Amino acid sequence: MVSIFYEPPPLIFCIHYAALIPLADALAAMAEVLTTFEGQQQERSNTAENKNIQKQLDYLNTEIKNLKKQVNYHNL
Repeated sequence: MVSIFYEPPPLIFCIHYAALIPLADALAAMAEVLTTFEGQQQERSNTAENKNIQKQLDYLNTEIKNLKKQVNYHNL
């Protein structure tokens, strides 16, 4: 027979759900740590990339200065 009144779930289900809360909190904390770690790794990668780009820019500036000297020397 179908009851039209609400019947709460047995108490055992409530206990199992309550046991999942710390697990969910632990998973959320792990996800946060992984996200932070990934951000740090990406930041390190960007820093290395920036250093490489800066070296290339320095090299190009040196070459431009050398070319200017050559042009000025030939214009004398």
